[in-house]
Amino acid sequence: MSVLLRFELNVALAALRAGNFYGSTGPAIIDVEVADSFVEVRTSPCRSITLCQGIQRGSSVQAGRLGYRHGGASVFETADDGGLVRVRLERREVPYGRLQVEDAAGRRGWTNPLWFEAA
Repeated sequence: MSVLLRFELNVALAALRAGNFYGSTGPAIIDVEVADSFVEVRTSPCRSITLCQGIQRGSSVQAGRLGYRHGGASVFETADDGGLVRVRLERREVPYGRLQVEDAAGRRGWTNPLWFEAA
């Protein structure tokens, strides 16, 4: 995923053409790493992070004392307020997925489709 530190039109257009951008009404998706069996994501503090795959959700994790993990999710880092900052989500044997994040105010962010190579 590309981060523009200062605006340059040709860099911004190249990132758009390559699909290196995401939509958000609040939370920031800082980094996404796709590996053979998992997706690791770094975000601004969020209350939930979900890897959506196919008709069913792939993996998800919720923040907080009563938060839960579904489908093989691991939390690696949390913010001082308990929000999720870095998680690893196991992925299923489907060729694509997308990440959806939600912050404490209910604002959401999502990635473009993540295309996975055959494992």
